[in-house]
Amino acid sequence: MRFLALIGSTLAAAASSPKLNLGDNQFEFLNRCNSPLNVTIAAFPGNKAYTGPQPGVLGRHDSSKVVIPVNFNGHFLTGTSGSTVEYTAGVNQQLYVINNSEGFTVGLSIEPKSSDERKCPALTCATATCPCTEAIPPDSAAPCDSDPTIACFTDRGYKITFCPGS
Repeated sequence: MRFLALIGSTLAAAASSPKLNLGDNQFEFLNRCNSPLNVTIAAFPGNKAYTGPQPGVLGRHDSSKVVIPVNFNGHFLTGTSGSTVEYTAGVNQQLYVINNSEGFTVGLSIEPKSSDERKCPALTCATATCPCTEAIPPDSAAPCDSDPTIACFTDRGYKITFCPGS
């Protein structure tokens, strides 16, 4: 009987999770800020438009899961400008970075999930003064000597947290 209950709960969880195709990644968006955030996904100009569901307005401690298709090239943002997470998806590699070049508006972290020993590094930028190893700084700040963009591969998706550490 326990086995049937376990199978039933496993099937229910699988049915509620978005379907993934080869190269797709599931993103979980978590808001730890004190106020609601309207989280949107947008392709960069000149790239194929993102037509999937939007995370939408997330209240404090709310989360949303969205599947990002392979070959997506765009960003996740909380307004028309300011702090963003930029992401490019290929079948065998993804690129990601926190970008504050248009100004720091909200603390962010991106945490890759993986099923094997190939651990991709997380990036966290909680304040406007985070180091160049974690994010692209605002245009008004001193330029970085290196690019903080991470090139890695994960088969389990990512968690993006707004206001990490709150």
